Amino acid sequence: MTPIEKAAEVYLREPCARTFQEDLNLHLLYGYVISTPRLFIMGRPVVKGAPASEIVDPSFTFPEALCNCWHIYLAAGNGIQEFFRVEPFELPWLSWERKNILRYHRRDAILRSAAIPATSVLARHPSLQRRFRPSSSKAAEAGKAKNS
Repeated sequence: MTPIEKAAEVYLREPCARTFQEDLNLHLLYGYVISTPRLFIMGRPVVKGAPASEIVDPSFTFPEALCNCWHIYLAAGNGIQEFFRVEPFELPWLSWERKNILRYHRRDAILRSAAIPATSVLARHPSLQRRFRPSSSKAAEAGKAKNS
């Protein structure tokens, strides 16, 4: 069974607000979908200090300059190690729900515990760094204030 098939199967086992196809479409519109033979992830950049209802709502978008967390909405396959190899850009936090409880994890702590090299698409492509990093000190300070 492929990772995308495993992900779709979650919607058959658990009560969900929407169908797999509806959530997939929302992430295609407002977030990111990573699908490889080894991994399937739907997620999007969020602001860690935002209300949980906004973080778990795939249609809610945050200003890119303030985002400091990847919210992993659904994942199947080889797990977080593979995500770090293909992530569009690095953010200092990751979040996901386990048993309907939103949990936050520091990116560097996950990397250390899993002994994963700290490289990503962003590190390999400097042109993306300008797009996904705060362009002004005000935006950076606002992001730090939300993180506290």
